[in-house]
Amino acid sequence: MDKLVDLSNATLGDLDIARPTYDRSALTPGIVHIGVGNFHRAHQAWYLHRLMQNGQAHDWAILGAGVRPYDAAMREKLLAQDCLTTLIELDPAPAAPAAPGGIRGATGYRYWTIAVSNLVASVEKAAAAGATIVVAAKEVRPGITIAIIADPDGNWVELLEESA
Repeated sequence: MDKLVDLSNATLGDLDIARPTYDRSALTPGIVHIGVGNFHRAHQAWYLHRLMQNGQAHDWAILGAGVRPYDAAMREKLLAQDCLTTLIELDPAPAAPAAPGGIRGATGYRYWTIAVSNLVASVEKAAAAGATIVVAAKEVRPGITIAIIADPDGNWVELLEESA
């Protein structure tokens, strides 16, 4: 059986895992996230990590904020491992390509959503950075406008703007 090693900056070099290629101490916060549980770390934090590995989003580090009693315990656990975390992909390859038909054409994971304050500017910036525009900005119901872009791996990200 393999020896268990605590995850931390000091032990990172001893572990046979992919490591951050960016200087974590040079990151600046750009997101305050309420709660830093497993779901958040396996989705938003992992997505940002991948951007940072590509030299992007270094000004979008996450500042975790807890509001529930168990958040204090999670904070202590994360601090003990220098706020490092691991993600294990059990089956990273999709069984089949996503079904055609746009945002309603498939069940299961299809995309995730980010609320933005200026949808047009956000889409233009994403396009300028090389993102593929899957669905151009369109109003889906009164006061709700969306656009969908694809990240470098083809994953869809819905940008949503709610007008006052």
